[in-house]
Amino acid sequence: MAQPTWRPVLENLTVPEKKGVAWSCALDFLPPGKLIKILVDPSATWKPNQFSVAVGADGDPGASRNPGKLILESAPLGALIGRLGISSAGPRTDELIFPVGRHCVLTVPPEKGGALYFGVNDAETLLGLVEGSLKVSIFESL
Repeated sequence: MAQPTWRPVLENLTVPEKKGVAWSCALDFLPPGKLIKILVDPSATWKPNQFSVAVGADGDPGASRNPGKLILESAPLGALIGRLGISSAGPRTDELIFPVGRHCVLTVPPEKGGALYFGVNDAETLLGLVEGSLKVSIFESL
C-alpha cells in the first residue's frame, strides 16, 4: 500500500500557547477533504488540574472526572484533543472534536472545514488550568 508523502505545515507549536489558554489555535483554516498528520513530541508532558503527575499527549486512561464532564468522553483524561470550528470561544454545536494523542492522521470531513485548535481533554471549566505544555507538529499530504 502506498504511503502519503507528508509536507510540514507547522512545527513545534506549544500547546497551550500560554498559561490560562483553553484552546490554542494551530491553523486558521483547514479545508474539507484535507488529509493531515499530527505528531506530538513524545518527551513533552503536561499536568491537568488536580493530577499528581504529568502525562503525555495520550493522557491517563485510568484517570476520571465525573461522568459527562470531559470535553470528549471517548478519549482519556489529559489527552491532547483537536477541534475544527470557527472560533476559540465556540459554539460547539457544529464543531468536530477529536482525539489526537501522540499521533493522529485525519481527513477533514466534507462539512467540517475550519480553524484547527488544540487543548487538553478535561472538564470545560478546567481547560485553562493545565501545567506544562506539549510540542505539536502538523503535516499535510501532498
